[in-house]
Amino acid sequence: MLRGQLVRPGKTDLDLPGRWVDWEEHTPPDTPGTAAERAAQHPGNPDALLLTARLVSHPTDVWGPQAVLPHARALLRAAAAVTGHAHTDAVNRLREALINAGEMDLARIPAAG
Repeated sequence: MLRGQLVRPGKTDLDLPGRWVDWEEHTPPDTPGTAAERAAQHPGNPDALLLTARLVSHPTDVWGPQAVLPHARALLRAAAAVTGHAHTDAVNRLREALINAGEMDLARIPAAG
């Protein structure tokens, strides 16, 4: 098989045994909502938590919060469900960003730590 030969739509074999590269996942997001959606899939990653907190606290436009907030809420709930989360500071920053954005129902989720 040739290096980089297309194997199936969105998947490529890069001569890495047992490993697939999903080009759709590694394509840069084109909107804040897309970035938040991808970040929500990684509740254990501190960078995902901090990026989402930043997207919530500094919306890029007037419509940004409507696209970002559902994914940010889902990410916080998933991260809060992890017992003894390794990155409590990042979880708390996302929680605070959401509360500051008016998501007061999330204040009932206990702070990590």
